[in-house]
Amino acid sequence: MSEWKEGFLSDVAEIIMGQSPTGETCNTNGVGVPLLNGPTEFGIKYPEPSQFTSAPKKFSKLKFHRFALNFTFSLKQPYAIMHR
Repeated sequence: MSEWKEGFLSDVAEIIMGQSPTGETCNTNGVGVPLLNGPTEFGIKYPEPSQFTSAPKKFSKLKFHRFALNFTFSLKQPYAIMHR
């Protein structure tokens, strides 16, 4: 018998959708905070931001607990990339 169970991600995790800032606040000069806007900003192991924003909309919650992990997940067609 397999230990894997079929289900929904929302059954075991809180899912919070990000929001893109307006184009006027985005730059490639390093002004503001890194903007992880899609698959191009995800390296092999860590995000590699190439865009920044001076007006971020959301930040991930910083939680370090035995059973709590934060994941950054980029889902844009045709593929998805995940970092934890």
